Amino acid sequence: MADKKLTPSASAQKAPKERDHSGQIRRKRIGDKLRQLYDDVANEPVPDDFLKLLRDADAKPKPEEKN
Repeated sequence: MADKKLTPSASAQKAPKERDHSGQIRRKRIGDKLRQLYDDVANEPVPDDFLKLLRDADAKPKPEEKN
């Protein structure tokens, strides 16, 4: 079995400052995608059945109000 010389990957060969910059870009892209996903979900309409459930829950007397 011949010994093979291991060479570092391309990202490991980059200077630390360059690796940090690419990491910042990657984190920004992930953050942007997460914000977009959150905005999409937050802007979805609330289903009528869920709104009815909330209204019904608000209409029920709370235990401290039963006296």
